[in-house]
Amino acid sequence: MRNKPMTLKKKKTKKLLILLVLMLGAALSGQAQSVQTAYTTDRTQHDFGTVELGKTYRTTFSLTSTGNGPMVILDAKVNCQCTQVDFPGKPLRKGEKAMITIIFEAKDAGIFNKTVRILTNASGRQAAFVLRITGVVNTK
Repeated sequence: MRNKPMTLKKKKTKKLLILLVLMLGAALSGQAQSVQTAYTTDRTQHDFGTVELGKTYRTTFSLTSTGNGPMVILDAKVNCQCTQVDFPGKPLRKGEKAMITIIFEAKDAGIFNKTVRILTNASGRQAAFVLRITGVVNTK
C-alpha cells in the first residue's frame, strides 16, 4: 500500500504546528530562566550590650523573600556551642517573612562576637549570608 501525498494545506498545518511547539518551548525555557530567588533582611547584626553571666538571651532577625521563586533556608551554622539558631524549613513565596531566632548562653565572661552562617537557595544556587551577635558578659 502506498502513502498518499501530503496536501498543501496539511503541509502548512504541520509547519504551523512545529512552529507553535518551538515557540512554546522557547517561552517555557525563558520562564525557567527568569525564576529568581532573593531575600532582604531587617538587619544582620544585634548588639546585646552588657549581659549577665549564666543567663540566656534571644534575638530575632526577619528575612523576607523578594524574588519570584520560592526561597528556602537550607541550613544555619553557628561558630560556638553557646549559640543556637532556630529557623523555618518551609519555602517562602514572594513577600513572605521568616523569623530567624538566635539564642545565646552567656557561659564565659568578657566580650563576645558570634556569627551564624545562613545558607539559602537564593539566586538559584546555594548562597550564604552571616548574622552576627555581639556584647559583653558581665560577672555580676
